Order: sequence, then structure tokens, then C-alpha cells
Amino acid sequence: MMAPALRAGLLAAALTITGAQSPVAPPAAPRPPAEPPRSAQAEYMRAHFSQALVVHAAVIRGDLAAVAPAARVLADPARDAMPAGAASHVAGMTRGAREAVEATDILAAAQATARMLTACGTCHRALGTMPALATRERPPVGGVVGHMLDHQIAVDLMLQGLVVPSDSLWRQGTRAMATAPLHPRELPVDSAVRRELAPTEARVHRLATEAAQTTDPAARAGFYAQMLAGCADCHQRHAKIWGPKP
Repeated sequence: MMAPALRAGLLAAALTITGAQSPVAPPAAPRPPAEPPRSAQAEYMRAHFSQALVVHAAVIRGDLAAVAPAARVLADPARDAMPAGAASHVAGMTRGAREAVEATDILAAAQATARMLTACGTCHRALGTMPALATRERPPVGGVVGHMLDHQIAVDLMLQGLVVPSDSLWRQGTRAMATAPLHPRELPVDSAVRRELAPTEARVHRLATEAAQTTDPAARAGFYAQMLAGCADCHQRHAKIWGPKP
């Protein structure tokens, strides 16, 4: 048996050691997960779309000289930066870009641009991805400026309808464009130019009404090209103040 003195000494030592230990700290609260870094591929696709918008804006302005250099950037994309399985669709997009580079009039440039954007949408659908595109806020402005802003928002919606692609956005855009034409006297030009522009604007609205009924991507691209060319026809008449700036 253990001697009483030894047992007491061991007990005292155990109590001393136990008392010297710090209490166990509670577990730290979990940190929120860090936002995943954007992939190089996603960044490339954003830059790719931004460049397509540069071409698109040049067409709407009726600025044929600006179309070719902007489209040339898209005519030879970095294929290794594209998603797997996109090769055949990228070929259609680059073909449209090359046609835009070679366009000799604004209608041909508009047709090439519409085909290029439609190829983007075909690729997105085939790969099962739907990019989220920013929407434009409409400031509370009336008159001719407000009407042009309505046109711009309608064109944006149709563009997204082609690129996402989205049937609902396409229909929203065409219906928005099909609103009542601008009254000729509101146009900031002389009476002779007003007489020339009124039929063009009426035609754009009529095309939008017809385009709302289409479901085929190629047919939509055809209508969209004609509407872009109509916008360009008006903007070319007063290039200093009309149309989206570069």
C-alpha cells in the first residue's frame, strides 16, 4: 500500500498542476467564405463583349470608319481563352467580325454585327450558360431626348435578347421600339431633313412590330440589322449630336 504521506504529496501535486491550467478557449466563429476570384476566362469574355459593344455603337452612329478597327480586334480571338466546346460558334462570331471589317456600307456592317452577336447567343445556349448583362437606367427626361433614350433602351433589350439569348428580352425590346413614332416637328433639324427622316423612323418602328413575332435567331438578326441601319441613317444626318459616343 502507498504510504499516507506519499499519497498526500501526489494529490497535492495533481491539484497544483490542475489549478495552473488555463480554461479551454471557445472555438472561433467561422469566417465568411471569401469571394471566389474571377476566372481569367470570365474576364476575357467580359472584355470580348465590351469590344463587341464598341462595334455596335459605331454602327448605330453610322460611323463606318470606326467599325472596321473595332471589329478587327474580334476577328482573331484568343481561342484558348474560350470555353471548351465553343470552337464552332466562335468561328461564326469571327466570320461576322471579318464581314464587319470588310463592310463597304452601314447596312452591310449592321448585318455583320447582328450575325456576330447572334453567334454569341447561339454559343451561350449550346454551352448552357446565360450571362447576366447590365441594364440601362432611364432618366426622367421627355421630348426628343426622352424618345431617343427610349430607342436606346429598346435596342439594348433586343441586343440582350440576341446575346443571352432570351425570348422575353427580345420581345420586350421590340415592343418598346414599336411605340408611336417621334413627331417630325420634334426633330432638331430643318424642315427638309425632317421630311427625309420621318419615313426612316416610321420604318424602324414598323420593323420592330414585325420582329416581335419572330423566333428564329437568323430572322431576328436580319430585323435587328435593318433597325440598326435605320438608326444610323438618322444619326448620320446630324453626327455632331446624335448617336452613342465612342
